[in-house]
Amino acid sequence: MEDRLSYLFYRVIDGTASESEKIELAELSVQPKHEQQLTELLGEGWDTYASGEEIFSNVVSANILNKAIESDKKYSDTVPSIGKKEYRLSWVKYAAAIIIICGVGVGAYWWATNRTAENSVTDIHSKSIAQIKPGGDKAILTLADGSVINLDSAANGNLTSQGGVRVRKLASGQIAYEMSGRQSEEVMWNKISTPKGGQYQLTLPDGTKAWLNAASSLRFPTAFTGTERRVELTGEGYFEVAQNAAKPFYVNTGTTVVKVLGTAFNVMAYDDEDAKKITLLQGGVLVNEASNTAKLVPGQQATVEAGISVADNVDLEQVMAWKNGTFVFGESMSVEEAMRQIARWYDVDVVFRHKINGHIGGSVSRNANISEVLKILELTGVVKVEVVGRKVIVQ
Repeated sequence: MEDRLSYLFYRVIDGTASESEKIELAELSVQPKHEQQLTELLGEGWDTYASGEEIFSNVVSANILNKAIESDKKYSDTVPSIGKKEYRLSWVKYAAAIIIICGVGVGAYWWATNRTAENSVTDIHSKSIAQIKPGGDKAILTLADGSVINLDSAANGNLTSQGGVRVRKLASGQIAYEMSGRQSEEVMWNKISTPKGGQYQLTLPDGTKAWLNAASSLRFPTAFTGTERRVELTGEGYFEVAQNAAKPFYVNTGTTVVKVLGTAFNVMAYDDEDAKKITLLQGGVLVNEASNTAKLVPGQQATVEAGISVADNVDLEQVMAWKNGTFVFGESMSVEEAMRQIARWYDVDVVFRHKINGHIGGSVSRNANISEVLKILELTGVVKVEVVGRKVIVQ
């Protein structure tokens, strides 16, 4: 970590640091454990850049630093003259100096200057964690005419009617499409989108039930006409398809197509995952990708990545954990995969300080505070986790 701190410091001083690197340096600077290294880096900076004017050339940094020092009533060290190496700053003031050099914002600067040596980083993390809530039933419904309905705030009852189809929000919170009159010959498409931290359940016009995980969307017609039923999925969804041998049901996700007659299956197709995974619980499905096709039986999973591979005896509990309201971190799950699930559900950003090797295990409710979830990861001994704002730092 010391090498990382030095690397970031000189990147910022040289003017080659990206905005994310500046923020990272600012975050590291407010950790008391880096006090000694911060003093050394600032001293080296003064030596390297002579008067130090280059360091403090932005936003009249010398005056800001003086205000930072004066505002810290607990420490009454002598105010340094900018450009001299002889200075005596507390850790809080060193942190303030680094943040000013980074130029990452007044909010971060005041947060650092008002910290005392007795405050632990854990206290700040606790405040951050308290603001991070688990996800819930949240979604946006986009109608055929482009208008939108916020489903988590919409009242129960009839929401709208389109081409002879009524859309209702049920007492359970989910929505259902019901035939209410003569159907329009025009195919009218709707889309339900869940944000990070959201999930939703709906009943399609044919009676098929669909569940959407966080950061997902499902596009579908308000009525299935013709000889097939076809929907388009991004993200992750679970389907219990109403049987109709005369009208096969298709799920399109990019170039991958899943064909069913009547069955229960899960499709995971997030853009940030390495591969798409189709898992069959009941019935039978055909998975097609380009010229490759695989037929699944219950308990099998197709992985689509430069072709299709099929695995037997899949851990269905782990696959369906999201729908059942839990996180199940199987022993085969990588830390990166687990953190992507956490990021989607708690609407946080995850930063890896370095590549994490090894796998994790454990389970916890998705309604749990994020601290409980992260604690499970730490207990594996594979990772250490810090929380700053809505950023989860894994190292």
